[in-house]
Amino acid sequence: MGCLVYTDENHIDIGVLQSASLDLDYGGDEETDNTFQVTIDRSDNIRLEPFSYVYIEGTEYGGMVVGLDSDTDPSINALFYNGLTWHGLLNVKIIEPDAGQDHLVVSGEANSVISSLFARLDLSEVFRASEKNSGISISNYQFDRYIEGYTGIKKMLASYGAKLKLEYDGAHVVAWAEPIVDYSEYDTMDPYKMALRMQKNYLPVNHLVCLGTGELDERIVVHLYADAKGSVSQTQSLFGLMERALKYDYTSADRETLIEDGTEKLLELQACDASEMNLFDDSEYDIGDIVGSYDPDTGILLITSIASKIVSIDSEDNIVIEYQNTGRSDT
Repeated sequence: MGCLVYTDENHIDIGVLQSASLDLDYGGDEETDNTFQVTIDRSDNIRLEPFSYVYIEGTEYGGMVVGLDSDTDPSINALFYNGLTWHGLLNVKIIEPDAGQDHLVVSGEANSVISSLFARLDLSEVFRASEKNSGISISNYQFDRYIEGYTGIKKMLASYGAKLKLEYDGAHVVAWAEPIVDYSEYDTMDPYKMALRMQKNYLPVNHLVCLGTGELDERIVVHLYADAKGSVSQTQSLFGLMERALKYDYTSADRETLIEDGTEKLLELQACDASEMNLFDDSEYDIGDIVGSYDPDTGILLITSIASKIVSIDSEDNIVIEYQNTGRSDT
């Protein structure tokens, strides 16, 4: 796996954290995601400076120290340094539209577009996009208004069947785009090679009553429906006990906006099945990759994309990776 290196506040290497442990959580879009914690025994007499880096060269494991938890209880005898992973440093930046524009729209080869986004986010000093041609072409992609950097780049690439790869090379975080890999097409996971926790919702919301601008009987109302496969339209296919409705208030929306945003909301509500996996072998997957996992007792097959990874590396360099996913499942 490599050594856990730490730097000073100027990001100059100081040494190796030989007896420290590292826990990372990255891939998600929430404020508490994309963070890490380094645990150092007080007796090691090693202290991490604010805004220093910790990293494992040649991997995406690392980031910048932004906080410290200290407890002088002798039974604990450790320092806990908290930080933002490389993904988190991207996600505390906002992708804004140009002045006078409603949205930022980009086109070009994916790595070139990523490079321009790093410059826009004022991160070019630390983040560098690969100069290689990814073979992925972005055409007039429109970002959501004021979306977080990491979330926005992931969403852009996902719309072209691609994922964001990050790797710290000792000087910069190198980023590039790669096609998403669908492992479920040829390698449904062996249930005996993993611990699988799975949640299945048999009846997700399938009818969204969208309320827009206007008052009382003049208010704009749009009905959106999801079918049994999760596809959204304005045609109802599930009735009676199989209908599950929810009200969606968007008081300033016109009809077009209401349909667009309501459709996105209802699609999100379809992704209500979830799973977590701990693998017992050396397989490793990227954020965005598609995997299939199977519970032989319930007969449930879950095919979904990797949404986030929780990585734990102990003081002896033993590594455990837990994958968290959300998606739809089939029985």
